[in-house]
Amino acid sequence: MATDELKAAFQLAQERAEKLSLKGQEMIAKKILRDIEEAEWDETLTSPESLAFQEQVLKEIEEDIATGNTKNYLTVDDLEKYL
Repeated sequence: MATDELKAAFQLAQERAEKLSLKGQEMIAKKILRDIEEAEWDETLTSPESLAFQEQVLKEIEEDIATGNTKNYLTVDDLEKYL
């Protein structure tokens, strides 16, 4: 359920957006949807489960580095040798 503030904002936004051209309205709609998607991702990435997962992955990476369990990848300098 939306908050009263969100409902009021959408109503005002709709009233003002309806005065724009169709292209302007489409641009506003895409931006709103993009902003909502970004907010959803922000909530997902900062959830306790996600933060715990990130911490676990970081520990695994640190362990791999400490034990030398890493792979060397080609650098730009290495590639120049083969070109």
